[in-house]
Amino acid sequence: MMSPVMFHKSMGKLFLVILLLQSYDHAFTSITSDHDLYGNAEIPEEAYEEDRLHLPSAVGNGPPNVLSIGASGPIVIPEADFLRKLSHFSRERIPRRRNAEHGNGAFGHFTCGDTSIKYLTTAAIFSEYGKKTPVMVRFVAATTVGGGETDRGFFSMSVKFYTDKGNFDLTSTSPPIFSTNEPIRIMNLLHARQEGFNASIDYATGAPETIVVPIVFFSDTGTPASWRRMPSHYPSTYKLRNKDGDFIYVRFKFVPELEFKYLDDAEMARLRGIIPDYISRDLYTAIERGEYPRWQLRAQLITREAAKKASFNVFDPSKIWDEKDYPSVFLGELELNKNIDNHFSQVEQIAFDPSSIIPGIEHGPDRNLQGRVFAYHDAQSYRLGVNYRSLGINRARKGQKNPSAQAGLCFQPDDSGESTNDGTNVMEEGLNNFSSTMKSLIRRLYNISYEKDNYSHNKLWNSYCEDEKKRLLTRLSIALAHADALFADNFVNEVFRINRILGARLTLAVEEGREVLQARNQEEKFLQTNVTSTCSENDAI
Repeated sequence: MMSPVMFHKSMGKLFLVILLLQSYDHAFTSITSDHDLYGNAEIPEEAYEEDRLHLPSAVGNGPPNVLSIGASGPIVIPEADFLRKLSHFSRERIPRRRNAEHGNGAFGHFTCGDTSIKYLTTAAIFSEYGKKTPVMVRFVAATTVGGGETDRGFFSMSVKFYTDKGNFDLTSTSPPIFSTNEPIRIMNLLHARQEGFNASIDYATGAPETIVVPIVFFSDTGTPASWRRMPSHYPSTYKLRNKDGDFIYVRFKFVPELEFKYLDDAEMARLRGIIPDYISRDLYTAIERGEYPRWQLRAQLITREAAKKASFNVFDPSKIWDEKDYPSVFLGELELNKNIDNHFSQVEQIAFDPSSIIPGIEHGPDRNLQGRVFAYHDAQSYRLGVNYRSLGINRARKGQKNPSAQAGLCFQPDDSGESTNDGTNVMEEGLNNFSSTMKSLIRRLYNISYEKDNYSHNKLWNSYCEDEKKRLLTRLSIALAHADALFADNFVNEVFRINRILGARLTLAVEEGREVLQARNQEEKFLQTNVTSTCSENDAI
């Protein structure tokens, strides 16, 4: 039964609601009778009978018509500018990059610094000592799902050269090797990585060449302290061709002027909550201060004869070209000296595509590179439309047009009237000019077979100093200790096949990590039990 106090409270609320309804009805009646919906004095209907809203016809009651003012008046589209802004806002985002959504960029130039490279290639960027070529660089932080720049991940640096003969795109990775040597496995590898650590190490067990992924992920290169201090490697094999038709195989890399530095785990965790875009901000402020970051462009070269005699497949991007065997040579210097003006148009819309090459530089017989030539172009066509090369940031400054582009999304005709060479057809054009002898040599080279080797990651492991090896083992062992035991043990067994010492050290580190984790779990369980018992005793009292 309701108490008197509750009854009076309920009646008071009901009375208040009735008063509000009555006042609302009175106000509405007043507005509709004497004013329009904005409170303005309303003109009598009989004065402007023809301006009355002409409602659409109901279905089945004659031909349909739109909402208008009067039978023959204008169509009513209220707040057209407001609706236009709403529709634009709903459509202004484009599909994000599949695996490199976080990033930033800057403009600068590349200066050729070698006098002999012009004898190896006719590429415009190396045609003259001291020649400057405009560039745009996009830095990428491929971290875990939902992560930011200060999370552990894979960092890279892609460069677009705006040369006299068209655009030349270099898409890079931070480590000196690629994660797999089979292009069809790339999609599966990325899917596994996004599903979590268990899926990643399970996949690596079935595809041993991808064991390098967690090794690189937990190394110091997984948390660079600055874009300006980060080296960048291009494991894909290209060919440099000279005016006589001779070619040599090449791998490019950028070496920073500043010493590499990394974020330790504590600093990474601190910055994540304070400045999640710390690395990009560091680049931006440095350029604003006039401290322009610089990198040396270096190249490792292998002749056709050396490629035949090599003990490994030199076209396998998961293999390192050892500096001892193939020392790199200096080609020039890259400098970034101008920050971006608009992040969307200059960073989001820039499209890097390995098929963008120039005369004098060609694709080598690298299976991953051949797969990426299609994949990157297809991804950019999906993100930006089939005419993505017509966008200002992607448009070639000189010497490169695509005559097949005639219409479609983002199409912008080029009215420069300059002579052009479609860079996407360089390989085809070059092959047509070869002599039959040259074609025969190339066919024989493509038919060279190599023994499948998925366990030659010793060079990468040995390239780390002892302190970095310890840090890598600590991070990797902690992750494996938290992972499913079956997946972790299988992964460690595969590591043994790469390096027995590494496998033994990792086994001990994982066992220690599991013991610490087990002790911590028992302690948490004990504390939880005591808290529950204490709460029960207090309730009883």
